[in-house]
Amino acid sequence: MKYIRKIAAAILAVALIAGVYACTPSKKVQNEVYDYLNEKYTGLEFSLLDYTQDKETSGRYTVFARCLTTNVDFEIYVSSLFITDSYGVSYANSVMDPQILDALGNARSLGCVEDVQWLDLYEEDSDGYRFDEVDPNISYDVKDVNEIYRIRLADVISANEAAQCVYLVMTSLDTAGIELDRATFEFTLDETPILFTTDTASVKEIPLEDLEAKFYAAESSAQPNGNILYSTTLYKEISYFIDSSSENE
Repeated sequence: MKYIRKIAAAILAVALIAGVYACTPSKKVQNEVYDYLNEKYTGLEFSLLDYTQDKETSGRYTVFARCLTTNVDFEIYVSSLFITDSYGVSYANSVMDPQILDALGNARSLGCVEDVQWLDLYEEDSDGYRFDEVDPNISYDVKDVNEIYRIRLADVISANEAAQCVYLVMTSLDTAGIELDRATFEFTLDETPILFTTDTASVKEIPLEDLEAKFYAAESSAQPNGNILYSTTLYKEISYFIDSSSENE
């Protein structure tokens, strides 16, 4: 009986140790990441929370971290070729997203918007391999915003409701002094996830029934999202710009 207890205790100890190491980056990775962060972000303090390793290549680590100075959570990709982190863009979003939500006014109070994301985390055309960098001189005045990466609508039940929410969002932002050159709305109609990209000027010009018709037509099909590394959702992507000769249908 004592022998069995000893074996059980040994197994438990091994399991506990494995659990600790499963959620803590190796010392080598920790040191590499801390050196990288301390050199790039002078004066900020960081904590590494967790990590995963890519099962296919076994070469890339995703490290989950927090800036203790600003209380912003972010990710770091570590490979033999490079290190890239999302702190800059995550911090920028943490500052601007609440301001944009406040500027939405009626669109938010009437339940049209679930959340917003000012900037894309990823570098353009990087297929999710690299995080974007933020210009150190970027303005954090909400009235200087001219693009919004995602405006996620709350549950909409019809093309008409989606169209009305898009109008309400763009009108509310315009009233707050925010004129957008580009904004992408994300919503689902009849189990079809849709991305609709437009600008303030175009929404002012397109009749509501025409916008509703676009959304209604989009319900019937979905196009695959090319970036499969960090998103498996299939979207039907459409856009409308009055100064463009072509539209995605």
